[in-house]
Amino acid sequence: MERVATGVPGFDALVEGGFPKNFSILLSGSPGTGKTIFSLRFLKEGLDKGEKCAYITYSQSPKDILDQAAEFGWGMETLEFIEFKSSEFEEAFVNKKFDRIVLDSLSSIAVMTRDSLGRFIMKSKEIGCTSILISELPKESVWLSRDTISEFLTDGVIILKSVEAAGEVKNLLKVEKMRSTKIEKKSNIYSIGENGFEVKSYRVR
Repeated sequence: MERVATGVPGFDALVEGGFPKNFSILLSGSPGTGKTIFSLRFLKEGLDKGEKCAYITYSQSPKDILDQAAEFGWGMETLEFIEFKSSEFEEAFVNKKFDRIVLDSLSSIAVMTRDSLGRFIMKSKEIGCTSILISELPKESVWLSRDTISEFLTDGVIILKSVEAAGEVKNLLKVEKMRSTKIEKKSNIYSIGENGFEVKSYRVR
């Protein structure tokens, strides 16, 4: 199976070298856990390889997103942005062709339904696109996304959490699901530094 490298240091080894091509990946976490940074690095990897990439945004301006990328020295001037209203959710791909996309975020799309999300994911696969769908996740939630449905429709699920233990805050990443991929359901410590998002080489249970 063809794999799509994310470019995130330390991550691809957890999923046999990268996301399976054309898969849709749910990236869930509470605010401040690094969802946007992870996603931008995924897009940067594609741009560096000459791929066509897009950031579909509902609530952030393209300038704000590019400014965040610039903090890590990532020039992403060729990244395409699609801004849409919730009524346009199913039309985001009309006459479009991309290799990678990020949808930010599912939590912002108030009128999303299981059917519309399913059609969105199906359309992304039809155009040969590998996608990350960002979702906010309340800290105490028993679900894997705020909408409680996207974890069932997507091909993969990654959970980001910040936990405090013995007065120390640790950032934890867990690959909860990845079809066609051997994974270990263990949490991995990650950090966010001047070079962006980095998964450490050791795990915690």
